[in-house]
Amino acid sequence: NLPAVVANTMLISKPDATGYLASTTADVRNFLDTAVSVTTRAALKALDTTKDSWAMFDGNMWAFLAGNYSAHVAADTKEGLYVKATAIADTVGCWVRLYDEAVNILWFQAVGDGVTDDVDSFNVAIDILTVLGGGVLFVPAKTFAVGNSNPGAVSTYDRWAIKFSTGNDNIEIRGAKGSKIFLLASANAVTIMIGKLTSTYESVHNIKISGLE
Repeated sequence: NLPAVVANTMLISKPDATGYLASTTADVRNFLDTAVSVTTRAALKALDTTKDSWAMFDGNMWAFLAGNYSAHVAADTKEGLYVKATAIADTVGCWVRLYDEAVNILWFQAVGDGVTDDVDSFNVAIDILTVLGGGVLFVPAKTFAVGNSNPGAVSTYDRWAIKFSTGNDNIEIRGAKGSKIFLLASANAVTIMIGKLTSTYESVHNIKISGLE
C-alpha cells in the first residue's frame, strides 16, 4: 500500500490505517507539531500558517497568533516583534516574536557599525514599546550612529535623532558595557530628546537611560 515515490515528501499512515500518504514537509511538521527554521523575513511571511504556526527566526521562536494585530504591525515598520503573514490580514493574525523581558535593538534591523544611520530602528522600537505599554530596549556592545529625524525643522530644538514624545512612557534604554550611541556629524540635532523644548510642550513619564558610554 505504499504510494509512488514523490520528491521532498514523507510517508504518514492514513487515519484508517489502510495505507500511507505522501506528505509534504510542512504537513509532517504540522503532524509532529514542530517548528520550521527560516532565515529571512520573506520566508517567515510566506509560511502556510494552516500548517506552520511555529518558526525559528533571527535567534528567537515565533508564533503565529490569532487576533487583531493591525496596530502592532503599523507601529513595527522594522518588523522586530511583529511580522504580517503574506496571505493573512493582520486583523486576523500575525507572526509574533517570543522573548523574555527586553527587546533588542538589533531585532529592528539596526546595524551598529558606527557608520550606518540606525535612527529609524531606535524610533520604531520606541513606538512599538509604546503600543505595548512600555518596556526595556536593550542596546548591545556596539556603536550605533544616528542621524536627524526631523531635518526640515528651523530651530535646533526641533531637530532630533531619537525622540520620546507624548505617550512614549515607561521605557528604558539599557546599554550593555561598551554600547555607544553617537550623533552623525551631519545631523546637527539633539541625540536623544525627551519631550519638546520649544513652546509646544509634551508630557513624557518614566523614561530611563542607563549603561551607555
